[in-house]
Amino acid sequence: MHGYRVKDCRQNLYYIDKDTILFHAAAVVIFHNISKNTQNLLTAHNDDILSIDYHRNSNQVITGELGPKPLVCLFRN
Repeated sequence: MHGYRVKDCRQNLYYIDKDTILFHAAAVVIFHNISKNTQNLLTAHNDDILSIDYHRNSNQVITGELGPKPLVCLFRN
């Protein structure tokens, strides 16, 4: 694997409520409403997201990206 950036993501899907799931793809955080089949996209990152976590009580999402100067974002749903 010489010359390749290795990306490894685990536990990157959250059920927010009975209609909404939260996940990321590349540099985008996605809130997907299953019943309406709609999405809310958060695009603050400049590089691929490597980590994501959701805190149910505060309804906050924190994400971290790859890169030489990685950005950490805190979102409130």
